[in-house]
Amino acid sequence: MTPIVREKAEEIYAAGQEAVVEAFCGQQAEWVELRKQNEVLSQKVAQLEKAMARLSKDSSTSHKPPSSDITDPKGSQEPASGADAGQAEGEEKRRRGGQPGHPKHDRELLTAEAIDEIHSQGLGCCPRCAGEDLVLLDVPPRIRQPVELPEILWKVEEHRA
Repeated sequence: MTPIVREKAEEIYAAGQEAVVEAFCGQQAEWVELRKQNEVLSQKVAQLEKAMARLSKDSSTSHKPPSSDITDPKGSQEPASGADAGQAEGEEKRRRGGQPGHPKHDRELLTAEAIDEIHSQGLGCCPRCAGEDLVLLDVPPRIRQPVELPEILWKVEEHRA
């Protein structure tokens, strides 16, 4: 559909009554066709909005049970990159455990009075070359204090009356 500018409209008017009627009927036919297309497209939009509303419902937004939630829709074309749905593109999935940059949380070491046994470990030879000439550095030892729970003794009683 080409819009009729003023000059074109004056040209049609100057051509006479028949030219005006023909141009008007042609425009009206285009309008009728456009209205039909508009109606079809409006119906499609309404169908798509209904489908979107139905698909966006899950157990958190409606009365549906959690088992009816769609976890992996059949049409899903996303690559299996390990990214979760809640993650932005380009972000990697976090690994288990401490995250980079997060401060370490350690248990305070127990006092000497609270320790039952002390085991000192030492090297008899070099772990790389098995040589007996060891150079000990002036570094404090690494300390681990595992706490073990003692075996629970059961006391079983029976009461009769």
